[in-house]
Amino acid sequence: MKITFDYGFVIPLETEAKFIIKELKIEKRLKLGQRQILIASFNKIKLALIISGCGKIKTSSATQLLIDYFNPKILVNFGTAGAIAPHLKIGDIVCPTSVIEHDVKLLFPKPLPPPNHFAPKKIINRLKKEGLFFGPIVSGDCDVVDSDIKNEIFNKYQALSVDWESAAFLLTCNLNNKKAIIFRVISDLAHEKTSLEYEINEEKVIKKLTKKIISIIEILS
Repeated sequence: MKITFDYGFVIPLETEAKFIIKELKIEKRLKLGQRQILIASFNKIKLALIISGCGKIKTSSATQLLIDYFNPKILVNFGTAGAIAPHLKIGDIVCPTSVIEHDVKLLFPKPLPPPNHFAPKKIINRLKKEGLFFGPIVSGDCDVVDSDIKNEIFNKYQALSVDWESAAFLLTCNLNNKKAIIFRVISDLAHEKTSLEYEINEEKVIKKLTKKIISIIEILS
């Protein structure tokens, strides 16, 4: 019988996870295949944390691993993102109501819009007073670092931000009927200067996101 954890954290990169790991009491480090899972607690909250790596396949497999072995009540994915919506600025935190898998092009037997995966409304509603930005985001295995492409995506989907992993995470959770929530902090503006912006802003915005995550997990638990 699977042990039920309060939370399962799926985080793309070590740099995005390092500050929250410092806040946790690490109880055990498990090796499953080539994956390392941290078993930890925060106050009385029990959680399992995995660093997935970038992209759909790594994210989906890491999420499924946490579901199969640890049965978390709520799964959380968080990290950085590029802003698509013009009103967003560096350091804003996005909580998507849905994730559009913008790199999927369904052309057979007829053209169809890309898949759109929805976050649980009940969890979203509980976070409305947390100073977050709510709305759709786009996600896919490709960098958006061009102003023309960024504007094209925004005009097409009215999305807030873009990242690599959110679609795979949310789809995997939905397929397993698991509660899930995503948080993305804006590290860059998804344009030609993204590389420099990310390098300058990453640590500062991840610290801000970590602080918000800690307050939110206590609200939801």
